[in-house]
Amino acid sequence: MRTEINMVKGIEQQQDKDKVTKALHNVWGVREVDVHLSNGEVAVSYDENATSPIDITQAILDAGYQVVKTNSTLNEDNVN
Repeated sequence: MRTEINMVKGIEQQQDKDKVTKALHNVWGVREVDVHLSNGEVAVSYDENATSPIDITQAILDAGYQVVKTNSTLNEDNVN
């Protein structure tokens, strides 16, 4: 599982948050979405074998928002 953090322009109200969250949950392989209205940060946890950062960015664009910055993808694999 990986997490990607995107800075998204235009997320200011609850309806924006809901729209982006729904769009991302429709991407196969996305497990968790956390949208922060205060700074426009969108954290997406996903199965890297099922989807890619390109698919995540495209879903945000298709929802009508602009990705202005993507932080490096963090590996969250649990080691037992």
